Amino acid sequence: MSTSAMSSISSEAFMKLFVTQLQHQDPTSPTDPNAMMTQLAQMTQVEKLDSMSQSFGQALSVERLNLARGLIGSEVTFSSDNGAVTGVVEKAGVNRGTVGVVVGGRFVDIDSILLVGPALSQAS
Repeated sequence: MSTSAMSSISSEAFMKLFVTQLQHQDPTSPTDPNAMMTQLAQMTQVEKLDSMSQSFGQALSVERLNLARGLIGSEVTFSSDNGAVTGVVEKAGVNRGTVGVVVGGRFVDIDSILLVGPALSQAS
């Protein structure tokens, strides 16, 4: 089983398939133990990589939220359906898993921000 194929199934499904394979193997021609160990090692690698990916994703979200929080009080220009809009960041937060800021009472995805100006208290 290839590593990319294993990444598309859960570890529970993999173990069920693995046990079924062992139960139904031909006793006169058993599966090579080295091949079984390789499959188990690959599954373990895929699980660890998935866990690392989730951890990095969570760390990135926290970092993005910190970035958004740092924009509070700053003037930003963001893209919207009506073109570029400029306003002052009032709050930062997460809405349906998306990190963003609130400008003029409207939640704006942080990826939509085009320009950042100085905070109003620093601009004068």
